[in-house]
Amino acid sequence: MSEVLGVLFAILASMMFLPQLQNGVATQRQVMTDVTTAQQQQQWVAAVTNYVNQNMSALQGSVTTSPTVLTVAAVKAANVGLPAGFSGTNPFNQTWTAAVTQPTAGNLQVFVYTTGGNVIQDQRLGSIARAAGGFGGMIPVNNSGVYAGGAANAYGAFGAWQIPTAGYGVTGGRPASLLNFNNGTLTNNFLYRNAVPGQPQLNRMNTGIDMNGNDVANAGNVSTKTMTATGNIATNGENPNDMPPGWGGGVRTWDVYAGGTVAAGPGGGAQPAAYMNYTGQISGRQINSSGDVSANGNLFGANGVVTNGNVTLSSDRTSIINPGRMHINAGENLYLQPWSGGRTVVGGGGEWPARGERALVCR
Repeated sequence: MSEVLGVLFAILASMMFLPQLQNGVATQRQVMTDVTTAQQQQQWVAAVTNYVNQNMSALQGSVTTSPTVLTVAAVKAANVGLPAGFSGTNPFNQTWTAAVTQPTAGNLQVFVYTTGGNVIQDQRLGSIARAAGGFGGMIPVNNSGVYAGGAANAYGAFGAWQIPTAGYGVTGGRPASLLNFNNGTLTNNFLYRNAVPGQPQLNRMNTGIDMNGNDVANAGNVSTKTMTATGNIATNGENPNDMPPGWGGGVRTWDVYAGGTVAAGPGGGAQPAAYMNYTGQISGRQINSSGDVSANGNLFGANGVVTNGNVTLSSDRTSIINPGRMHINAGENLYLQPWSGGRTVVGGGGEWPARGERALVCR
């Protein structure tokens, strides 16, 4: 009896996990179907690309702005690398096809899509497009509600491209790809991760990039016209947040070497309140120093020189000179203290006192 109960318990336990197992199998089957469809799309796109390259002159001479359809049979017959076992239909029983137009002379546009079969929902189309790589795309049925126009437009994976489908006679729920040939060279509306010799435009953006608050890391040289930063800027490996309290929007760095002027002011196009230019000229309203101020030339003041300490003349035979009248005003006594062997002379002219005298002479 115990053996029977054990078997029954094992059966019941396995039945409890059967729904999860079935869901897992179904999910795996769906993923495999989507991957197989994406692989077929890659094979078909590669073969169509080879076909167009092989017949470039003929297509440029015959194709117009109206679509010229390329069938699986025609591409197979051209022997351009389509696998021998390629059936022409994907796991959704849709038939692969392509249509070529020539919007401008010498430039061919190839729209790859499918016809017939079962409709694929938007979510699975997105998975197929991502799995197909740079050539992936879709014609939505808009069961997701994301594509308001439905099948009126085809879209590249991650928004790489978008074209109207009018004139192609397509319906929604299908994989799609877009190939552009510029005077015989394949170009596409997505960025290449690596350089393509002779094709610098494949690594070039034609519009702005919104990083949505994300970082750009490990960049080398960055060349730009202008730069706007909402926070601090740091160079030489410094911390941009290493600023004194109350400071912001600044530059944290070591040396600043300017070939023009370094200035501070209210902004808005107003003249700076202070500046220092490349000739060494410093202009400002006030200079506050907690240490010494040294000058190899003269110090000029339009009003006066005010100090809370001493004024010291460090060189021999220096003078305080005023070409006009000069007043020395003291709130208390005025002391003139020469060294022990010297003398104090006050006068408007005449001879010096005799040698050895220490008298105060006034004239």
